[in-house]
Amino acid sequence: MQNNRHVVIFARAPCYGRVKRRLARDVGNLRACYFYRKNLVKLMQELRVGNWHTHISLASAQDARDPLFSGVSRLVQSEGDLGSRMRSVLERFKNKKVIIVGSDIHGISRSHIEASFSALDEHDLVFGPAFDGGFWLVGRGLIRSPGWRFMHGVRWSTQFALQDTLETVLTGHRVAQVMQLHDIDNGASFDKFYRRNH
Repeated sequence: MQNNRHVVIFARAPCYGRVKRRLARDVGNLRACYFYRKNLVKLMQELRVGNWHTHISLASAQDARDPLFSGVSRLVQSEGDLGSRMRSVLERFKNKKVIIVGSDIHGISRSHIEASFSALDEHDLVFGPAFDGGFWLVGRGLIRSPGWRFMHGVRWSTQFALQDTLETVLTGHRVAQVMQLHDIDNGASFDKFYRRNH
């Protein structure tokens, strides 16, 4: 079963000034980078163990050379906006179940991934909604393709990201949603996260 299930973590090398830029505007580059690195390391540790293959999809070939990712299957993302890059990964794993998760969502667990794969037994696509209107997970079942319009014209990094993406799904495709999680993208969400975890 493992050969038929793949989890792809979208990530960047956790370099000062290059990650969590929206969060950094509120809390500073140092705190934003520290949060991102700590969360990414925890996520990789969590998802390395499971009934699936885990891959890291990195923003550039330079990121892929970072020692943090040694020992993990690495992919380099394609050109284009976030939708194009995610669509490229979904198409790479044809005839297999594939789930993509972001690397900056706190609290993603193996049970979330298992629930998402289970949802794909009965559905063509699965989403993990975020409280800010985006999504932290997207997965595709054994459908050949979600269609050429999928993820085109989405207002990324806005409260409309999930809504816009759902509107690009082909009629007839069955869509499931799993647990809603918080995206830590600004000072207010960071403060709530900090209070919950300290």
